[in-house]
Amino acid sequence: MTKALAMLADNLTYEGSYKLENLGIKLGKLYTDKGYPLDLALGLLKLPLEHKVVVLHGACQWLIEHKRNSGAGENAIERQRKTNRKMQEDFVRSGETGIY
Repeated sequence: MTKALAMLADNLTYEGSYKLENLGIKLGKLYTDKGYPLDLALGLLKLPLEHKVVVLHGACQWLIEHKRNSGAGENAIERQRKTNRKMQEDFVRSGETGIY
């Protein structure tokens, strides 16, 4: 299991994680609808890295949902999942998602 997945698994079990995921979904909507960079949004949050990973997970969920709502095929959704995994691993390693 990668470090990003381990951090995510540990922090999804705590009581307020759904609020962090909802925040991530809102940040994902800002990214897709307004072009607001995820790196900038995550950098402005006054949260520990472990909680930011949960927020990023929520944003990744929105990116998949956005693809699905846009009528993308299963191949495009699978590519988004792969990109999301890489984005989460990059964020844990370097503090940046790598998407703009």
